[in-house]
Amino acid sequence: MAYKIDEPESDGISVADGENELAIKISLTEDDTFESAANKVFGFLKEANDTFFEYPRHLFIHIEGHTGKQHGFDPDFFEFQQEFLLGAMGAYFTSIHIPIAGSLFNKEDQTNSIPDKLNFKGG
Repeated sequence: MAYKIDEPESDGISVADGENELAIKISLTEDDTFESAANKVFGFLKEANDTFFEYPRHLFIHIEGHTGKQHGFDPDFFEFQQEFLLGAMGAYFTSIHIPIAGSLFNKEDQTNSIPDKLNFKGG
């Protein structure tokens, strides 16, 4: 199935007009840490799944600050996008739209069995 969903203008969860699909937009600033950013994503994911169970979820992430040499980002926010969003969270979304990779679509159906909480290892 081909998905076409517009990015919301403001942060939060939006239901696409006439569709059973969700757009989740999160803007992160230089004040956000890896952990606070991860908790924002996870919080919106839980809320979206609890409120709109099984609706396809499309995540839009914007990052201000955190500049560095890894595709334009500092090590924490490069890792946040590559390892956390694409690696750990990728299965929970139909698509993810992030600065380092653009728009990526899940080849499988999104997973709707979401853990109760995030566990940060090694930190």
